[in-house]
Amino acid sequence: MQRDRVIQEVGGGLHKLGFTRKGTTWRRETDHGIEVFNIQGSTFNAGAFYLNIGIYLGRVRDVPEPREHDCELRERVAHEGRDGSDVLESIRAWFDIEGRRIEERSRPPSRPPARVTHEQFGAGTVISEHDDRMTIAFEDGSTRVLKRVFVTLVDDR
Repeated sequence: MQRDRVIQEVGGGLHKLGFTRKGTTWRRETDHGIEVFNIQGSTFNAGAFYLNIGIYLGRVRDVPEPREHDCELRERVAHEGRDGSDVLESIRAWFDIEGRRIEERSRPPSRPPARVTHEQFGAGTVISEHDDRMTIAFEDGSTRVLKRVFVTLVDDR
């Protein structure tokens, strides 16, 4: 694939996805950071070039125009023998997959609800906690708000 065709086909597709271009670098800010696509010329072969993609985990206010080598997550995209739409799809898929991984890692780990017992009401599951009180769904079908000191934790999360 020729460099000019990459700029036209892949760059045009990235523009439609909300990327902005400056020189041979395209960027788009997302919830998880700044996605970067770059065409890098080869130092050793005048006609050769590389397609680099990455995600900078900061914000525009931190680094207004991060370059691909500033990115914490980086990948080189194979382009030889492929058409522009195929290359663009590979780039879009990589950003989607890595974006989901970033979001998954940033979510707090889920914990199973705590189980408690109460002298009068029996066993139950903690629905919510606030200050020194717990909202508990008991096995008899009732829901009660009780102070922590009146329940015994059966399992620790």
